[in-house]
Amino acid sequence: MRALSVIAMFAMLVGGCAEVDKFTKPGYADEAIAWGEAKEGLQIGVARRSYEPGREPAGKPANMVYYAMFVRNVGRGELKFMWPGEPGFGSPVFPLAGDESVKVAAVFSPAGGGKDRFSEVRPTKKPAIAPLGPREQREFEFRLTPKKFGVGSMSGGRFWAVYSNQQDRIDYGEGNGGVTSGVWTGEVKSGEVAVP
Repeated sequence: MRALSVIAMFAMLVGGCAEVDKFTKPGYADEAIAWGEAKEGLQIGVARRSYEPGREPAGKPANMVYYAMFVRNVGRGELKFMWPGEPGFGSPVFPLAGDESVKVAAVFSPAGGGKDRFSEVRPTKKPAIAPLGPREQREFEFRLTPKKFGVGSMSGGRFWAVYSNQQDRIDYGEGNGGVTSGVWTGEVKSGEVAVP
């Protein structure tokens, strides 16, 4: 199991979005990753994901579309990455303190000049910290429906993601890991992929 700081494992739903288990054989294929510009060592990218028939996540709506979001450390030292998802099964869960700023915005820009549509992911519980070593990469999956963006369909246009965090320290309390400081802060955008 990949080690995480304070929280042993985490996952998150963005309607939904979850960390991908690299030890499970995937039933999908990703298109080329569109990487954005790295900032302070952190770089994110997105790719459209297509599942094999019968391998889609259980209970998916008929109009569900999938995109993978990749997060990697392109710097020389360890990077402390905060994710706005809830801790995974079996991990401690802490209530929000009220100072959490971390979020991910999934952005859909319809073809034909329509206004950009946003679906934000913010924590509902205290977010987890994941240390990323040099060249280490994680991936997450966006499971999206047009309703998340307030549109009737997601055909034609562009898709990208924006990750931001302004909180450089987080306190899990005595006996639960204490204070973690030096967390990555800033805003970083992925590249853009076409929505067929």
